[in-house]
Amino acid sequence: MYTKQDFEELTAQLKKRLVLLAIPSVLLLGGIVFSLCIRLQGLTVGLTIALGVLLIFCYTLFISPLRSYRIHVEHALFGKVRKTEGCLKEMEETPLWREGLMLFPMIININDMNNEEDDRLFYFDARLPRPEWTEGTRLSLTSYDKLVTAWEKE
Repeated sequence: MYTKQDFEELTAQLKKRLVLLAIPSVLLLGGIVFSLCIRLQGLTVGLTIALGVLLIFCYTLFISPLRSYRIHVEHALFGKVRKTEGCLKEMEETPLWREGLMLFPMIININDMNNEEDDRLFYFDARLPRPEWTEGTRLSLTSYDKLVTAWEKE
């Protein structure tokens, strides 16, 4: 599902976004230093507010989601993973936000379909093409924590 090239592309994209954020931030910071030197309090306050708004807005909208996804791919490729085998019991149609990622919740039953104690909750990445699984499909999942990193039909 994930490759080392995906990880490298995400890293390059994150660096590019950080550089693009750093350019106006440095200019605003230079303006703040200049306004402090010439003692223009109104300009200092205005530039400080503008810098804060820029940093919060850009981090929330452009940096944080990409950073969360990069961390997810890093864990999928290099993290400690485990294998689980079972039958698909249910997979939600609509994704939800978990740990900064859009994910489809799914329930895998590892033994007896009628016993709820055998149900395990996993999350499938919503950015990837959604597999055409039906209820009862036997799967072998590789995951870290509850996030699916690879799968195979048995």
